[in-house]
This record gives sequence, structure tokens and C-alpha cells, in this order.
Amino acid sequence: MTDMRNHVMLRSSGDTALPVRPAAWSAAVIEQLEWESFEALCGAFYRVLGIRAEIARPGVEGGVDMWLFEDGAAPQRCTAIVHCRTSNVALDVKAVRALHGAMVAEGVREGILMAPRRFTHKAHSFAAAHRITLIDGQHLVGLIEHLPPTQQHALLQFVGPGEWRTPVCPLCGKEMQAQMSQRGPRWACTDYPECSGKLPMGEAPG
Repeated sequence: MTDMRNHVMLRSSGDTALPVRPAAWSAAVIEQLEWESFEALCGAFYRVLGIRAEIARPGVEGGVDMWLFEDGAAPQRCTAIVHCRTSNVALDVKAVRALHGAMVAEGVREGILMAPRRFTHKAHSFAAAHRITLIDGQHLVGLIEHLPPTQQHALLQFVGPGEWRTPVCPLCGKEMQAQMSQRGPRWACTDYPECSGKLPMGEAPG
């Protein structure tokens, strides 16, 4: 396999807003990407590396499952399964176990779990024992920065134009808005009450 090892926030007067389209990548930019943009970025990253990346299906745990194909002798053989998961907290071992289960079911030996924030210690331990690479936001920025400048800039299309930190409703596709609930901040569909779509801050629909 090709060696790839070499917040969403409420708008208030106290928030430090990022520009509509940043001039360069950073961990803060990755963390504030709405879930669809993050998933699209993950797929585009592998494609600029020259790896065929196909969306397999919506992930059962939320997010996107992606298959990578880079075996020239057997171009239809999946060489790695990628899970893209967004969360407002560090991903725990449950997400890594789910990826490992998919690898076993499909007979694929390599797995990659991508998330904008960090992973727990248990997640790292399980991944290391099961041929799974964990890529958080800071790691992804480092990988992008190793690309030629033209490719780095091309990937910025997933950060705009428009309000790239605001997700779209998973039920109707309209823009969502920040809302405070009894359990804390969340996203709610702007078409309420016609649509009751909601999302936790920083998470993809499950």
C-alpha cells in the first residue's frame, strides 16, 4: 500500500471566526469542516495521490465507507478500507473495532480510519494490533502539506465557497443552524417545523 505515514462552533461575539475560504490547511480548518466536506476531502486526498477511491456505502456507524484500489496486477481487488468519521470528541475504540469488522468481512488486510479530531489511547492500541492506520486532523494536514502546492490548493475547494462550517440537513438537504438544547449545542434544520432534522455539533448522521 502507498506509504502515507511519511470545531464546528456556535457563532457568538467571542468566537474566533476563520475566513470563508482559508489560504492554507491547518488542524483548525479540518476540525471546522462540516461532515460532507470532510468526507469529500478524504476521498479527494487519495485521488490526488493517484489511488482509485470509491465510496462503498454509507457507514453503519455514520460517515462514509470508502474502498481503495492500488493493486496494478489485480485492479478490481480492494487493498484497503477507509472509514471517515466526524465527531466532536476523540474517537474511541468502538469506531476502530467497526472498521476491523468490515475488514474481516470483506477479506481486506489494511484499514484506515480518518477523523478530524484525535483518537483515544485504546483506539490507538487496537489499531496498532490490527493493521489499521489512524489519521486525525493534524496528521491529515501533515500529509496534505507534503503534496505539491498546486494539489494542496486544489483540495481547498472542499472549504468553500460559502459557509463551509455549516452542515446540510441529512433529511432534506437544506442548511442547518446552530441551536442550544438542554444537552448542549447542536445543529437544527432551518426548515423546521416542516423538517425535524438535527445533528450533534461536529458529527455526521448515524
